[in-house]
Amino acid sequence: MWRDFYQNDLKLNVIVWPAHPSSPQAFGWFKKPLRSVADIKGLKCRQTGLNAEVYAKMGMSVVNMAGGEIVPAAQRGVIDCAEWVGGVEDLRLGLHSVFKYHYTPGHAREQLDRRARLQPRRVEELHAGAAGRGRTRR
Repeated sequence: MWRDFYQNDLKLNVIVWPAHPSSPQAFGWFKKPLRSVADIKGLKCRQTGLNAEVYAKMGMSVVNMAGGEIVPAAQRGVIDCAEWVGGVEDLRLGLHSVFKYHYTPGHAREQLDRRARLQPRRVEELHAGAAGRGRTRR
């Protein structure tokens, strides 16, 4: 249906595949439980983008830092909470090892709808390249 919609209704020369995320984006990982909105005030948290703006208005002190800095910053007590990607990516980063409480979903992206869109000639080029490396088309 997607391919038909993109090619026939939208008149786009693309082939579409679903490319789903690992999970919804979380509200975040916290050292202490949140029992009310008042518990957010004063927390120093790694947040970015629109989330950071919203949480700052709620009284949170927001910090932007690279993913590799989150766990060490939490271990040193620099931050009280963090948001990264969600689901398996958060586990790979090790957020569960420094934060006890996880809240999901967040308000920004409860579920993402992602798709890959390629022009048909590019798809054929990919298939041809795979066949040249001894792989077969499915």
